Amino acid sequence: MSLINKRQFLPDLDFEFFSQDNDSKKRRTIDLNILTHLFRLDDQIETTESENKSQPINKQKTETESDIESETPWFTILDEDEEDSYQPPKLLPFPSLDKEGKITLCLDLDQTLISSSFTENKNYDFSVELSDQGKNWKVFVTKRPYLDEFLQECSQMFEVVVFTASLSYYANSILDYLDPENELISHRLFRESCSNFKDGYLKDLSILGREMDRVAIVDDTPFAYSRNERNAIPAKRFFVQDNNPKFVNWRNDRELLKILQILKKIQHANNVPNVLGKVKKKMHLTKN
Repeated sequence: MSLINKRQFLPDLDFEFFSQDNDSKKRRTIDLNILTHLFRLDDQIETTESENKSQPINKQKTETESDIESETPWFTILDEDEEDSYQPPKLLPFPSLDKEGKITLCLDLDQTLISSSFTENKNYDFSVELSDQGKNWKVFVTKRPYLDEFLQECSQMFEVVVFTASLSYYANSILDYLDPENELISHRLFRESCSNFKDGYLKDLSILGREMDRVAIVDDTPFAYSRNERNAIPAKRFFVQDNNPKFVNWRNDRELLKILQILKKIQHANNVPNVLGKVKKKMHLTKN
């Protein structure tokens, strides 16, 4: 995990002090467990100094000094070659042989592919039973029109990844229904793969482990792809609710068909952001 990512665990520390030496301009990598050891070590030194004030000088070798001699260093200094070769952990494994060379397509789940509710409605396609921490409940799911055809075609053109901010036990139950044989979706990423901010969950495509020129994302939430807007295909939000006049025409939704036409234009692109930019200008694609 990079030093930048550790800010969320120790937000009050001055990381600029740790991350850069004004003379050498070399970065330091500091593990959280090492920082904790440093603070503990500081306390031990203060305590030991107080206890040893009354002892003869030649007997004042402290336990802390022994710890320092036996413990491994609390920091690691990377030389220039190591700095250049360091890579943060990636979210995805190497692509399978049948997906090698294909563009990676990330698809959001809720309000992009499906609409779900804890309240039963007359329009749901299937339901899933969930259990967590001793609680049980049922979720009613409505598939966006043309979803099955959309997933079938996408699976032939791309390496498909469902990248959702939902919890895994919820999303897996739905995806197991949509893709019971694991033939359409290559990978599943859940909330723990997102970055949590006050404005919502952000999906950072740069840590997928794929070339950014060969990645696209379809999502109804602009903040989710705000770090990689040039790779994004905005989807209009899909929501189904009984007796709500705002959603009575949901059966006429053609959003997935429109998105599919865009995807066909980028499936062989060497630079997805460039091609998407041209396509979105022509189609006047909006974010919501």
